[in-house]
Amino acid sequence: MKVFISWSRPRSMGVAAVLRDWLKDLLPVTSPFVSFEDIDQGEAWLPRLLAELEKSDVGIVCLTKENLQSSWLLFEAGALAKRVGSARVCTLLDDVTKAELSTPLSAFQAAQLTSKDDLHRLVRTIHKALPTPHFDSDTALKRAFEVWWPSLDEALSNLPRHVSPDPVSPSTEELLLTFIYPAINSGEVDSVFDWLVEARNKRLMEATGKLASIEACLARVAGKSRAPSSLKLQQVRPDDIGAVARVEWWLHQFACFKRLDEIHFEKSQLDTLSRPLKYTASALIGLWHLREEKIEEAREQYRDCMDAAIVGDPHDYYRAIPTALLCFQFGDLDNARKFFELSRNGPDRENSGYPFIGLTTEFDKYFVLSCVSKTASPVQRDYMRQRRGQGWLLYAYADIAWRKPTILQGLVDIGQTLKNPLDANAIVGRLKSFQQATSAASGGRPISD
Repeated sequence: MKVFISWSRPRSMGVAAVLRDWLKDLLPVTSPFVSFEDIDQGEAWLPRLLAELEKSDVGIVCLTKENLQSSWLLFEAGALAKRVGSARVCTLLDDVTKAELSTPLSAFQAAQLTSKDDLHRLVRTIHKALPTPHFDSDTALKRAFEVWWPSLDEALSNLPRHVSPDPVSPSTEELLLTFIYPAINSGEVDSVFDWLVEARNKRLMEATGKLASIEACLARVAGKSRAPSSLKLQQVRPDDIGAVARVEWWLHQFACFKRLDEIHFEKSQLDTLSRPLKYTASALIGLWHLREEKIEEAREQYRDCMDAAIVGDPHDYYRAIPTALLCFQFGDLDNARKFFELSRNGPDRENSGYPFIGLTTEFDKYFVLSCVSKTASPVQRDYMRQRRGQGWLLYAYADIAWRKPTILQGLVDIGQTLKNPLDANAIVGRLKSFQQATSAASGGRPISD
C-alpha cells in the first residue's frame, strides 16, 4: 500500500524522512513515498510525482508555520483528498496548532508531531486502509506501536528545531520549470505536453500564468489545435509573457495566411513590445505587407527591424528568417546573408526559456538550405511532425520567397558565392519541394481560430 508523505521547507523535509523510515519498520507492507528521497537524480520527477499521487492510499501532510501557505503543499494535499478522500489525509503538525489551520488543511484529521496518542491514531488510520490487515487486532497493532515509538521519538528529537528557511520559497511554477525547460530543450515535445496536461488537470497552473504561457507558445511551435485560443488568452497579460504571446499569435495567424485586417492589426501595437520582440514583429509585419502587395509599408517595417545589430541573443535567431527575406526584397544582400547564416549555423549555446530556439534549429536550417543549396536533405519526419506549427510558418515564408521576384533574385545572387549555385527555376523547385515535405509531415493545415 502506498503512503504519500507531503512536505515543504527544510524542517518538515526532515520530519518526512524520519516518518518514512519509521513507517517502513512498523508496517513493512506499506510503501511510504517522499519525493526528495524516492525520486532519483535525473529522473523525470514531475510524471513520477503525479503517478505516485494517483496510486496513493493514504496521505500525510507535514506542516510547519513556514509552509502553511505553500502552493505546492496545498496542491498535493488537494490531490490526495481527491484521490483517497479527506478521511485518509492527515496533517502532521510541527509547531502549529489546529486553530492555525485554514481551508483546505483544516478539513483533514490533524495529529500533533509530539503527541504519542495522535501518532497512534495516525498509524491506525494507515492500518485500516490496508487491503489486508498486517496485524490481526488493534491490540497487536498497539503493542507494535509501543515497541517502535521510542525510535521515532528519539529520531524526531534529534532533528534541528530551528532551520533557517530558504530566503525565497520557490513557487509551484518554478519547481515545475526546473524540469520542463531541460525537457523542452532536449526535444521531448510530446512528453512535455502530456505533463502540462497533467499539471492543468491537477490545477498546478493558472490560466494566465507562466506555465500556461509556455504551453501556449509551445503549442504554436508544435501545431496544437489549442494554440490560437491559448495565445489569445495570454495576450491579456500586461508584461513580457503577454507580449511574447502576442507575437506568437501573429506568427500563427501569418502561417494561416490571414490578412492583416482580419486580425485587426494596428501599427501602434508594436510599441507595446520590448525592443527585441519589436524587431521580430516588425520583420513579420513587413512580410505580411509584402504578401498583400503593400510595398512601401513593407519597406517601412524593413527599416524598423534593421535598427538592431546582431548580438547573438535568442531574439536574433527568432527574427532571422523573416528579417533575411525582407533584406532580400530591398536589395540588402549583406544583411540577408548574415541573418541566413544565423539560421544555417544555429545558436552556439543552449537558450533556456521561450522561444526555445533549440527546438526549431534543424527545421530553420532545412528551410535556408532549401533556398540556397543543393544539399538540403529533409530532417526526420517525426521531428517535423512534432514541430509542425513551425513547419506551417516556414511554409508561409517559402510561399513568399518563390512568389516574389526580388527575393528570388536575391537568393540567386547570394548563391553565386557557393560552390554549386542554383538558378531561379531550381530555387523555386526546391522551395516547392520544401512545402510539399513539410505539408506531408504536418498532416494538415493550422486551425486559425
